[in-house]
Amino acid sequence: MADREAYINGIRFGVGLPHVLESVELPSSDFRTQDTDNPVGDGTIFGRDRLSPGSLTLNILVLGNDSAEVNSRLRDLSQAWNRAVDRTKPGAVTSMWWEDGGRRRTVYGRPRSFAVVNDDSRFGVIRVTAAFKLNDPLVYDTTEAIRSVIVRGVPPISGGLVAPLTAPLTATGTAARQGLIEDTGGDAPTPFQVRFHGPISSPWVKAGGWPIKLNTTLAYDEIVTADTRTGTITSNLGRNMKPFLEAKFRLRDAKLATGRTELEFGGVDPTKTAYVEFRWYPAFYI
Repeated sequence: MADREAYINGIRFGVGLPHVLESVELPSSDFRTQDTDNPVGDGTIFGRDRLSPGSLTLNILVLGNDSAEVNSRLRDLSQAWNRAVDRTKPGAVTSMWWEDGGRRRTVYGRPRSFAVVNDDSRFGVIRVTAAFKLNDPLVYDTTEAIRSVIVRGVPPISGGLVAPLTAPLTATGTAARQGLIEDTGGDAPTPFQVRFHGPISSPWVKAGGWPIKLNTTLAYDEIVTADTRTGTITSNLGRNMKPFLEAKFRLRDAKLATGRTELEFGGVDPTKTAYVEFRWYPAFYI
């Protein structure tokens, strides 16, 4: 595999390919603050800070044997770039990954500016600068690095975790079952998916101060997925789950802490067969 590559919507950039990735300008996030000047003295009173994500910029060489071929390949790239996401759908995003020095990262967002310099097209070379706007300030490990932990329900009495504590985890107990993530990975608080597997009534999970609770009953064959990165909740049976999500906490505010995280799972499950699965990609600030 080439040292520096990228991919979006069917187009791969790299050495020896029609689209060569010259360089990547990494995104830089900016802070939105609630800082105010101290009204009764010197200094600044700091409020809450929020990160505003930046853009990832690709500097690309489009290559061809002649002007006709290089312009044809430019059109392919332009089409892929502009059709990577349904721009008529609010909230819709796509993904893109890049690799440099053996480290591959994925980002989510939308393609934006696409600037072309075709001074050398007669020699089979066109330069493109393309900016990809991120919808969150984090970058993620790729699919090969996905991690998961399962917390199951088992017979009552003798609760407790079964050693050694390695994923996937099985926990015992009745009211609340417990699980443990030894290391989330990455260096940033990490969005995740939690998948509730029925049968269970009023299922909930919590860790680190955030709760996710459903005020409904899941059938034995129902799987409900709450995704804290996208802020969505769906059922494999097609039910509208939004009305059943307890609104004490926004999904997007729920994240796994870096390092060690203790998980709790509860609900009404006479069969002791319900379980939840946590799935996530380690997240990084850059």
